Amino acid sequence: MSVIIGEVAKGNSQKIIVATNEYKGKEYVDVRLHYEGEDGEFYPTKKGITLTSEVIPEIIKMINKGAKELKQ
Repeated sequence: MSVIIGEVAKGNSQKIIVATNEYKGKEYVDVRLHYEGEDGEFYPTKKGITLTSEVIPEIIKMINKGAKELKQ
């Protein structure tokens, strides 16, 4: 069962959605670009990444390091 953690708008018709999900008994976090269909609903694209709990701490460290580099 997918649970949306949050979303960030990317333009008028796209957004990045972060959600938890389960597949074959394993839990993961999915960070994925979604587009708005003609019906107004948002649908996932292939552009995204699925992360297991083992790699999330290292990914967070790298994102924070990148954010600090951008501020300099």
